[in-house]
Amino acid sequence: MELFCVIFKCVLNSLNLSELFKNMLTLITVVIGLGTLIKAIVEYSKAQAWKRAEFLAGVMKEFVNDPNVRLAKVMIDWISRDVELFPENKKKEDKRVWVNDEILIEALTPENWKGTNENPIGYEEHEAKIRDIFDTFFEKLATISHYLETKLITKQDLRPYITHWIGLINGNRSEALISQIDAYLIKYNLSDVIKLLKISKELYKSSK
Repeated sequence: MELFCVIFKCVLNSLNLSELFKNMLTLITVVIGLGTLIKAIVEYSKAQAWKRAEFLAGVMKEFVNDPNVRLAKVMIDWISRDVELFPENKKKEDKRVWVNDEILIEALTPENWKGTNENPIGYEEHEAKIRDIFDTFFEKLATISHYLETKLITKQDLRPYITHWIGLINGNRSEALISQIDAYLIKYNLSDVIKLLKISKELYKSSK
């Protein structure tokens, strides 16, 4: 741009033109150059927004298609529900478990909080399965939080994807379950998930 203006001025100086006319032509040249620059910036911004949207769509597609994420969302959405935790079992009655807040709280209780040192209490099979499911769920949320932190995606990009069921975690379930989820995240240093829950809570409130 600057080089073009310099060359243009040299050409003008070589011609026998009035200073006013030369200044007018220079101004026109600068305006045209600025217009071209602004157009390039706008097109670049649109291209970046499209790439970001395409990237987010891919991330969220992978997220929602994960079997463990789907199960976690079902358990978050419903206060109590019959959930297929063990699809690999042959008998129908062995595939499904009735899950409610009490069971979720027990499953998400850190191992050293169950029982005492002298009399530790282990996890039932369904509790261990629920822990595995939520570990995957939180791991995926941590990845999304990282993308947000590095500005690969924005808060507004996330709005249509997470406000509903993250809102349920944040405020529409029992206080005991919410407290247990918070304690679980703190206990296992899942700070990225905590940040994402805080952001999504803001989005959830603003959408109501």
